[in-house]
Amino acid sequence: MNFAERGLMRMALRFIPKKLRHSYYRKSATKAFRQPGDVVFKLASTQSEIDKAFRLIYQVQLGKKLVQPHSAEMKLSKTHALPTTKMLIAVQNQQVVSAMCLTLEGPFRTACEEHFDLNPLKKNERCFIEVSSFVVDPKCEEDFRSFLFPLCKLTLELNKIFFKADFFVTAIPADDFDYWHSLFLFDKFSEKTVKFQD
Repeated sequence: MNFAERGLMRMALRFIPKKLRHSYYRKSATKAFRQPGDVVFKLASTQSEIDKAFRLIYQVQLGKKLVQPHSAEMKLSKTHALPTTKMLIAVQNQQVVSAMCLTLEGPFRTACEEHFDLNPLKKNERCFIEVSSFVVDPKCEEDFRSFLFPLCKLTLELNKIFFKADFFVTAIPADDFDYWHSLFLFDKFSEKTVKFQD
């Protein structure tokens, strides 16, 4: 099922009760998940890996019309230039086939902070990590959960050992919130809807 077909399916499922809908989402995600045996999940550690990740993010988001065409053929923003930004990747046959960006709270504002007031969440010296730009190579999109869940697991492991953040924040398309909430039990921080496009 491709990106458009999944969107239509979610629209149709809105008409069934929430409890049944969320149960279906979780069961389908578990059923569809399979750990790819020849893929390495890691923190990007070389310039080549980082460049490949940004090119993949650009290609995927360009296909979904989330970015404008650019001669650099990379998805780069002010957030990505921050020293607190880390890139998680999935590597298969020396190619980056999935990526997820983590931005640790620091002296500069993250993309979410550009649009939302996160100060209520940061009270009592609590800190956060912003998760963004999860993409999968279109050739592997059918198995996107097989990349999403291991990258999320890696995020939690890195946070426990190194980052020590108290919570995670992310921006989710309004039409997709119900689906992602059913899988990760996100709390909705704001009803505000903004347009993210770099």
